Parts: sequence; structure tokens; C-alpha cells
Amino acid sequence: MAERIQYSLTWILLLTYLVFQPVYKYFEYVNGWAHINISAILFIMLFCLLVLKSLDIDFGCSDVYLMAFVLLVYVTVIQLVSLPWVLEFSTQMTYLKTTSRSLMGYWIFWIIGGYFPKIISSPYYRQILLILWLAVTGAIIANALSNPLAFALILDRQSIYLLLADAYALFTLLLIFGLHSSFFRIIVAIVAMITLFGMWSRTSFYAFLAVFMLYLWQNNRGMLLVTIAALVALFFNGLGDIANERMLRIITGGSDRSLSMRAHILQTGLMELDRVWLLGQFMGDVEYKMGSSGYYIHNYLSFWRQFGLIPFLILVLLAGYNFLLIGLRWIRYQLDTQGSILFYVTTFIVIEIVISRSFLHPYIWFSLAAIPSYLEQNPLSGRCEIR
Repeated sequence: MAERIQYSLTWILLLTYLVFQPVYKYFEYVNGWAHINISAILFIMLFCLLVLKSLDIDFGCSDVYLMAFVLLVYVTVIQLVSLPWVLEFSTQMTYLKTTSRSLMGYWIFWIIGGYFPKIISSPYYRQILLILWLAVTGAIIANALSNPLAFALILDRQSIYLLLADAYALFTLLLIFGLHSSFFRIIVAIVAMITLFGMWSRTSFYAFLAVFMLYLWQNNRGMLLVTIAALVALFFNGLGDIANERMLRIITGGSDRSLSMRAHILQTGLMELDRVWLLGQFMGDVEYKMGSSGYYIHNYLSFWRQFGLIPFLILVLLAGYNFLLIGLRWIRYQLDTQGSILFYVTTFIVIEIVISRSFLHPYIWFSLAAIPSYLEQNPLSGRCEIR
């Protein structure tokens, strides 16, 4: 009974974080829907899971898994004990907003990663994801088409698009590589890229595109060439009209305020990192900006800035080691459906955190929990089922 409750809660946790939360928050911020404290709901579910499962730590599992767990506990402690001094220069609300994405987000995706084999083995896995994906995709495309200025989400100066685009891209990848038909896989991916283009997050769009190209390179190189040719033709055919659009400015080299701001934040962050390089300083960027949040380095160097050199190096080594092992199996066609999902999802996550996602981006903990467990349980996988 307890096991079934844990399984159901994990499913609900996954769908709440990746589907309900970003979609509802968009309508709350932009369309004025009633406020719901979804973070509190997530916390309650997470707390119940921890109580029921007590993480079910198996000390016979791999050293890589255990090292990642120890790292997770360490950064959790750092965030908890930092509250008194954070309140000296910031507010309790800023602290809670930060830790709800980092501390709570890390644990949520660690648990989801640990339960992933059971989640994907559900007979309703594909049906549930597909139904929700169709609903969310339809709502986003309809919203973007209703924008009289461009094919883009109507944001009304709200920066909710980053949360929405990342969650949508990750959710779509979980669906795509769980499908059995390569035809439907490609159709879903193409529709998803159109949807992501209208969501204004360049990192999510280009990281998703890179993963899709990687899939085609291994499984359908003819389609890969067609896709590249189509993208090039579309780009140059409408270049005069869209060269200065936000989504293409990174290619065409137009003026970009967002990139300039991130470059300035990176420069400032590196200067501060030089001061606290060994031990780090949780929410030190907020202190530096006298209580204002959002000035962290916009890649995973910010993890170093928050928690110190040793935790950062351990994280890089663990993520790199896991990615290398599952990548080698991908190259040799030795991944089943579950392994393929883990490889492509992890590729997407790694691209994002290297390019422009900070320590608040919690998804890497899914891979840190799921990949070691998968590799230990599948020492000799057959040829890749994703073909």
C-alpha cells in the first residue's frame, strides 16, 4: 500500500512540476487567474514522500549514486543554515523563492529520477503524457497565434516564459522517446519546435533542436538532411523580415540587450567568485545587489558561486561520468527505451546548464539519480529500441 502511494505521489509530483505549475503560473501572471501557492503543494507532496520512503537508501548501490546523494545532503544543509544571515540583507520571501527552486527542486528531481524505472513501466505512461502534451501545446500555439505582433506568447512584461519553455521541452522529451513509432516521434518533435519557437526561450529551443538533430543523426540521416535543408531554406527565405527577431538575433548578430546583460552579470559574478572561490556563499549575489535577486551567473558556474569549489567539482565529475557512460552506450546502440530517454534528456539538461541555466535549474539531479541506477540494473542492454 505504501509503495503504491509513493508511486502515485511521484507521478503527481512530476506532472505538477512540469505541466501544472508552469502552465497555471503563466495564466496567473499574464491573465490574472487566482493565485495558488503551488510551491506549498509541491512541498507537502515531497515531505510525504520523504516520510513514507525515507529515500529508501540502499547502501549496496553504486558509489556514484551514493556520492551524488551525499552532495545533495551537503548543499541542502548549506541552504538551510544560511537563512539567519540571508535575512540580514534580504527578505524571507526571497529566500523561500530561491530555495523552492534549488533546495526543493533538487530533491524533487532526485526522487523522480529514483522512481523513473517504475514511472516509465506504467502501462499508461505514453497515454498520460500525450494527452497532457496535446492540451498544453494547443494552448501555447493558440496563444502565440493570437499575438498581433509576432508568433510569440503574449507575456505582458512577465518573465514566465523561461520556466514554461524549460518544463515544456523536458516534458516533450520524456514523451517523444517513450513513443514506439519513429514517425510520430518526428511529428511530435517538429510540432514541439514550432511551439518552443513561439515561447521566446532561445536556450530551450536550440537545446531541443540539438537533441532532435542528434537523434536523427543516429536513426534517420536522410530525415536529418531534409530537416537541415528545410531550416536553411526557411531561414534565408524570410531573413529580411525576421533577422532582428529575438529568437534569431543570436545567429544574425543583431543587437541583443538580454545577451549583453548576461555578459555583464557573468563578468560581475566571476569577480565575486574570485573572492569566495573556495567555500562559496549561498545567495551572495543577492547580498552583492543589496537584496535584489536574479543577478546570479546564468550558467552552472553559479553552483560554484553558491556552494564552493569542492561541491562544484564533485557535481561536474559525477555529471560528466554519468553522461560519458550512457553516451558510450548510445554510440554502441546499447540502450533500451528507458536508457535512450535518459541519454537525450540528460543531453538537453547539460546543454542548458553549460550555456545559460543557473543553480536554480534543478533537472540535473534527475540524471544524477536515474543514470547510475539504470546502468547498475542494466549491465548488458541489447540494441537500442528507439530505432
